[in-house]
Amino acid sequence: MCIKKILIVLISIIQIGFGATLPTLSGKTLANTQVNIPNDTQSMVLIIGFDMKSAEPMAEWVRQLVLTPSSNLVWYQVAVIGKVPPFVDGFIKKGMKKSVSKINHNHYFPYFGGKKKKLIQALVGSDQLENSVTPFIAFITKKGELAFVLQAEVNTKNAQIVQNKFIQLSKP
Repeated sequence: MCIKKILIVLISIIQIGFGATLPTLSGKTLANTQVNIPNDTQSMVLIIGFDMKSAEPMAEWVRQLVLTPSSNLVWYQVAVIGKVPPFVDGFIKKGMKKSVSKINHNHYFPYFGGKKKKLIQALVGSDQLENSVTPFIAFITKKGELAFVLQAEVNTKNAQIVQNKFIQLSKP
């Protein structure tokens, strides 16, 4: 398990060296606010999940990193659903609204677009995920460049690594 985490970090470092960028993602939060990632005005912290079982680990990252609606950074939980028929996304969103704390609805972005594979490619350098449940934590620049990415379970050590990296990347 530790070797797998080391490989993920090494892949992240390699990607950063090549200037990997996220594809442009657009849609609406659970609060019906328009989201554009990247947004060309601010860096962002993204907690990205690719599986229904990612919801609780994503929420745990929000709690562990003490992300709140009043945080001094732009952050989103991005639940990557992929393309679904238009009538289905309403059912999915309705279920998410019930399970996500209302205070975080403006920071919860279910992505229903067709760029799921491009997003996975940007995060791991492959079209496939070995682990689709464990969320990714990503810090992206205004231009959408990955400045930091880590796929990890929530624990005190991992949260400290992420917080230290965010502090480092937020300095002018």
